[in-house]
Amino acid sequence: MNLVGNTFDFGQNNQNTVYLSLLEKSLEKKAACLDELIELTAKQEALIAADQLEDEQFVSIIGCKSELIKKIDELDSGFEQLYQRVQEELKASPGAYRTQVERLKKLIAEVTDKGVKLEVMERRNKDKMDIYFRTKRDSIRSFKVNSRTAAKYYSSINNASINSTYFFDEKK
Repeated sequence: MNLVGNTFDFGQNNQNTVYLSLLEKSLEKKAACLDELIELTAKQEALIAADQLEDEQFVSIIGCKSELIKKIDELDSGFEQLYQRVQEELKASPGAYRTQVERLKKLIAEVTDKGVKLEVMERRNKDKMDIYFRTKRDSIRSFKVNSRTAAKYYSSINNASINSTYFFDEKK
């Protein structure tokens, strides 16, 4: 009976090792996705700075970023499910998995740093986009005001010339 219990524990230990390995792979994939997002965000920032928001490349970047975000969400969901399976065992015997847990902590710190960097870049891009759109709105508003002013001017000129001609003819 004791032998079977030890075999079972070994099997459970092996299964937890596999789960921890999968958690590590998940974090590595997430780090790679974040690297891609950072690269795409940098390209997006360059296009914003060059005032090329209508560019096809800008739209393409948004699509790629959307796909990467979906992938990250899936990885996060899978990570959470796997972690739930090994959480109790890790709390019960942390020393047994020390090297893998240390590796996971390092990867989590790396992923967190990349996430913070990406968040800063996105906030900076959002601010630049807000300025761009504010400038465009002001330009459109200015165009409308100028158009109305010009229309009123031409209308008043036409009315003035008609009225002055009339008065001129009356004096004859």
